[in-house]
Amino acid sequence: MKLGDLFAKLAQGQQLTGGEIEQLRLGMNQQQGITSQMSALLTPDGDLDPNIFSHHARGFGMLPHESGGMYTHNDDVQSVPKETLTTVEFQDTDEAPHVQWEEGVKLDFTNFSIKLSGAPKGSLWLLYGMINWGDVPANWWQAGFVDSVSTRGVQSLGSTESIDYTSAVLQTEAAGADWTMYVYHYEAAAIDLDSAWFSATRLR
Repeated sequence: MKLGDLFAKLAQGQQLTGGEIEQLRLGMNQQQGITSQMSALLTPDGDLDPNIFSHHARGFGMLPHESGGMYTHNDDVQSVPKETLTTVEFQDTDEAPHVQWEEGVKLDFTNFSIKLSGAPKGSLWLLYGMINWGDVPANWWQAGFVDSVSTRGVQSLGSTESIDYTSAVLQTEAAGADWTMYVYHYEAAAIDLDSAWFSATRLR
């Protein structure tokens, strides 16, 4: 019998059996346990407790979800001159094999950047990239990210592989920062970039 039905019997002056009394006791204990758990996670105002991510916490809240990414794949999609800091270019299309998505950010295909327009100064972001040259380079190459608002650059990868991945956790120095991905190589001549991936996800 449901707890509500047991309370209805009591309200009508009916006596409960031993089994029904035990069922009522267990049900009330369960309800008190749920209430206690909820009060440990919430503040009096109904917000998440500031210690929600401590090792004592019984659960987790929602992280900021702002995220965006661009992927392009097409043989010889971009020619990269030798010893030249070059912005990786992406095509404004969502047709295979190209992929793009934006949730709380803005993809700028004119400047090939991810605009963190909705995030305040000091936000923490995970930037992630992939570079594929198709052929194995003879010399080292580099990849990184540039904030076009503060002009701050971050070199996060040096490699001799034909394909490699790079990432960086960065704090924005200004609201509405724009990030682009760049490459730089030491080959004797220009080489072609076959595919690339660039994404940004807000951590805090």
